[in-house]
Amino acid sequence: MKIGLIDVDSHNFPNLCLMKLSEYHTRRGDRVEWWSPKGRYDLVYKSRVFTDTYSKDTIVVNNAEKVIQGGTGYGPGGKDLPYEIEHIRPDYFLYPRFLGTAYGFLSRGCPRNCGFCIVSGKEGRRSVKVADLSEFWRGEDEIKLLDPNLLACPDHEALLEQLAASRALVDFTQGLDIRLTNPTPGNIAAGLTTLSEKSLGCIHKSGTRPFEGVLASGEYIRGHGLYYMDTTAYDCGSITAKIAGGAQVVAFTTGMGNPLGSPIAPVIKITGNRATFEKHNDMIDFDTSASISGEKSVCELSGELLDLTVAVCGGRETKAEINESGVVFVNQRHSCG
Repeated sequence: MKIGLIDVDSHNFPNLCLMKLSEYHTRRGDRVEWWSPKGRYDLVYKSRVFTDTYSKDTIVVNNAEKVIQGGTGYGPGGKDLPYEIEHIRPDYFLYPRFLGTAYGFLSRGCPRNCGFCIVSGKEGRRSVKVADLSEFWRGEDEIKLLDPNLLACPDHEALLEQLAASRALVDFTQGLDIRLTNPTPGNIAAGLTTLSEKSLGCIHKSGTRPFEGVLASGEYIRGHGLYYMDTTAYDCGSITAKIAGGAQVVAFTTGMGNPLGSPIAPVIKITGNRATFEKHNDMIDFDTSASISGEKSVCELSGELLDLTVAVCGGRETKAEINESGVVFVNQRHSCG
């Protein structure tokens, strides 16, 4: 059989369905190629991810015995791929410009019901595992995950371990649901209940001076005063972004204790929890709990903290430096190490 393929959305992003169909028919011994109006075909597949808002289907096929069209761009009610095609390794050679990158789903479905998204209606409001990484990855340098909400999948930890073990660069193309990563288990153990509480706490810890501006993650600070930087909630990413913005020293507040430092600039660990300081004295540099107990004023402690900061700038090692617990964040899409 001669098979023709049509990517209605253009070729700016690989069409996973067409790649799987190409691999399936190639293994059967069929001849597979991109459709041409000048050819003659036994079967033509038209695949479309987006609706008319983004890509209109104006392609008329008159040179095939049979035409099958499918994809979310054609509306609800379409048929799923047969199991043997859905779980076949994609034909990455169909899109030569994207060779070296693996594409696929580890999970399907999403518990959210966002008005702009069709996933919950099409795939269900439960996120479930549909594949292991080995199904579509064979050592490629980069992995582009198409999962709508990986963290909502009960098997997400095991799937993330597979991604970590690959040592590939991972692009979560649909993002990660921050509502499933924050507050963290440590935050919850310390009494936080919502992400809003956590965010307000971050703002409150900055003091009462007015903000001079808001910076993107890693954006260089070009003025004086207090700035807010929109960084990831991930500790090593946040620290690295502040350093990229020009911070010579990072003051890191922690309630439960955190050993993280940085190999680029010193990180001073500060806590207002005396129990944390006593338990993790080997990783905490400064204890402000005396302001809570009334033993010292905030002004006294701020002076001591300033003295410590000056000493660190002059070469005094922080606990993180002594413990050699420096970590650097390489890229916001990828992990640190």
